[in-house]
Amino acid sequence: GVDIALWDLAGKILNQSISELITGRYRDEIPLYYTENPPDMLDRSVYQDWVDNIKAHPDGYRTLKFGFEPLCGHGVHAFK
Repeated sequence: GVDIALWDLAGKILNQSISELITGRYRDEIPLYYTENPPDMLDRSVYQDWVDNIKAHPDGYRTLKFGFEPLCGHGVHAFK
């Protein structure tokens, strides 16, 4: 309602976002992560090439996210 309109007006006058007005600037950039699973999570021999390819990525990702979906159905022994 009106309170949001007032925050919006203040932000326009001061050339700041509402989040900057309320909490101050937290950061200018956020780190991105790369999402990819190795070709075969059960084959240890593919991991080094997989890691090397990610490290060589032109965008220079420092964080990686991968899922365990490919291991579904293999049971606990897949993690040994």
